[in-house]
Amino acid sequence: MKKLLVILIAFAMLATAIPAVLGTSYGQGQTRSDCFESLPITTKVTVVGCSGDDDDDSGAGGDDDDDSTGAVAPFIKHKWELVECIDMGPDLMYQVDDDPDHEYLAVAVNPYLTRIVHYYVLVEEKTYNLDRAYVDVWHPDGSFKYQIALEKLCLLEGIDAWNHVTCNYPEVITSQTDETYPQTLDELQQEEAFLYHGWAELSYCQPAGWYTVCARAVDSHGMWSVPLWNWFWYIPTASICLDFDNISYGVVGEEEWKWTGGDDCFDWGDGKPTVRNAGNVPLEFRFKQDDMNFGKTLVDGILYWNVKFDARLGNAVDGCSVEYYPDEYSGWVSELEMCTEEKLDFSIHIYKGVPGQTYVGNLWIYASTYQAFYGQGPYPTSDNCPDVGQKWYNGVAPDGVPAPSSFEPII
Repeated sequence: MKKLLVILIAFAMLATAIPAVLGTSYGQGQTRSDCFESLPITTKVTVVGCSGDDDDDSGAGGDDDDDSTGAVAPFIKHKWELVECIDMGPDLMYQVDDDPDHEYLAVAVNPYLTRIVHYYVLVEEKTYNLDRAYVDVWHPDGSFKYQIALEKLCLLEGIDAWNHVTCNYPEVITSQTDETYPQTLDELQQEEAFLYHGWAELSYCQPAGWYTVCARAVDSHGMWSVPLWNWFWYIPTASICLDFDNISYGVVGEEEWKWTGGDDCFDWGDGKPTVRNAGNVPLEFRFKQDDMNFGKTLVDGILYWNVKFDARLGNAVDGCSVEYYPDEYSGWVSELEMCTEEKLDFSIHIYKGVPGQTYVGNLWIYASTYQAFYGQGPYPTSDNCPDVGQKWYNGVAPDGVPAPSSFEPII
């Protein structure tokens, strides 16, 4: 009976508490509900008609950032380029700036091969959906190089690419907006802006200097963005390939002058010296040879070398030759154009030697930029070039943001 009484008392207490919880009145007009319904939120949209120039998608009609209907053209907020690490593949982590100490992309040459340059354009969508984006590229001399159609990256790829460049290489970004990088990231995440990407090769045969890049975008109704320009620097670099590592003059008599000729066919080990320009600048050459142990002879109190040498770029008819004594740098011979090969001829003039003795020595060949001016001057990069000034890559570089080229490209 006591147990029953306790249970009844407990039930009575619960019964008096439940109405307080389940009651419909919360005061101040509040009521209980299993879901929340907000007050009405106003939505608004203005529909515009078709622009009169919608059928013109060539981009030649000027900058259609607005039109009579009130439609607004796409807007390019940021653009940049990165270069692919040599032999590392296209993965984002291997897209870099070869010299990140400056406020622009610097691309080092890959001797006798190519580099891959990646182009990025970040576009804000306005009235109409984006249709496409592209970049035009010009050589340092103002001649047109190529046009690259860009592809829209998916959401996650675009976010990854944006985070990669802003975290690692912000110096390469060209912008025409004051918004912060986090704000741009928000727009990418909300698909209010989109990132376009493309790539193209840059050969060692292409000239060093400033490359001009112009980006444009167009929407589905043919409205073109204002173009956005920037420049990247292809580092001038002297580089050569040789198809020989020894020169044999054969048997030569005293007081004889003997040439050994090369050819213009690059074929390793054929015994005919050939040089190939593997860099992105025209080249000139100088030479240095030890005495091959011929030594000197004392005549009237003066020491004279017992041997002298010559080198020639090209043939005897229209080539350029220099002579030089042991342990002295020759004068310069020039020029070897980019992406070309040429024969090298060498001679030896023996004034005095020991009959029957074989003499062996070492020859050094130096290559440097030939009368080439890029930006602020010539930038030879061969580590051992004598008397040619400082090397660009190790110290001297153009300062500041590159100025626009004097030419006016046709968009």
